[in-house]
Amino acid sequence: MQPLEMLQMEQESPKAFHVPPSEIKRITDMLEDLEKSKIEVDTINRLFDEYAYCISGPKEDPLSMDSRKLLTDISTDLDLFAGDRIGALQDYLLKIRNENSSNSIVDCYASREEHRSKVIEKLQSPKIRIDTEKINYIKRLKGSGVIYLKKGQKLDKEIETLKCRHCYIFFGRFSLPGKEAKFDERRKNFDKLMQQNPTAFFVDLQMHKDLKEIFAKQNFYNLPSASQIGNQIWRYCINSNGKPELKNVDTNESRQSKVTNHSENNSNANCRIM
Repeated sequence: MQPLEMLQMEQESPKAFHVPPSEIKRITDMLEDLEKSKIEVDTINRLFDEYAYCISGPKEDPLSMDSRKLLTDISTDLDLFAGDRIGALQDYLLKIRNENSSNSIVDCYASREEHRSKVIEKLQSPKIRIDTEKINYIKRLKGSGVIYLKKGQKLDKEIETLKCRHCYIFFGRFSLPGKEAKFDERRKNFDKLMQQNPTAFFVDLQMHKDLKEIFAKQNFYNLPSASQIGNQIWRYCINSNGKPELKNVDTNESRQSKVTNHSENNSNANCRIM
């Protein structure tokens, strides 16, 4: 016969419960999924922060979605849902312990927007995808020595600082491969031209809506508008009169500066399309 004290201890002890291995796996899978999603979203966010200067949003295009806001919303939702993981796990175990409750955080997760499959779907949205691809393209250009003209920078001042006699300028409007034949063709041509002359610029027409703003001298080349010059490659050079000149690589159309470049030797000037 057991002592009375032992009987009292048994009555006061909490009821033991068993968590099936399948349920433990569900918990583990859920937490791993949340971790993967969070890491992926944070990685893209850091990339977009670093290259914010080349990502267009509603400010540049009122009809455009803001990919950075989309990422922030996804990240916030993940944080709010996951919360304190220890707390979430305790909550889950308590619900398993309650035999009258069929709901759990894992069951809830399966139908939530924070579910891994839905996060992946959001990260494949057209706006996030095109911005990611564009950043990768800009990274490749910069790795090849191409200068990306940021807002506030002046093309003529940059050329003057480099003291280059000639260079190529790609007035590009980025699109995903296969979406815009003209951009695909020009980017290939630009790659070939860079091999001939390593000094080159990329003027992003999604960020530079008014080409007058990219020159220190008020559009002294009188270039076509940004909508007309889209995905064209021009070559900067000094003509025989000692004036800076821009020539369309495809049409040989030229736009001459009204400002004479006195630092150049006219006898050595060369504006042939190479």
